[in-house]
Amino acid sequence: GVIPTELGNLESLEKLRLHFNFLNETIPTELGLLYNMTELRLENNTLTGDMPSLVCELTSGRLEEVEADCDEVSCDCCTTCWCLEEECEFRSY
Repeated sequence: GVIPTELGNLESLEKLRLHFNFLNETIPTELGLLYNMTELRLENNTLTGDMPSLVCELTSGRLEEVEADCDEVSCDCCTTCWCLEEECEFRSY
């Protein structure tokens, strides 16, 4: 499945935990509208592309934890990187 863009309308959402959900395609830019979000967990899916810059900008506010599969998603703001491939190393910042 895909991450619905409508999640960006949930203005009071603080934690978005979508790990282990068989999600694919890209991460919607609309998640960057979740200004109250403190935690975003997207690891262990098959998402691809870049972490949207609007999401990364949230790390200067309330967003403290961002986790993704960094071997599939290019993520400059991830606090923890998970890897689906054996040769990829787990990283935590």
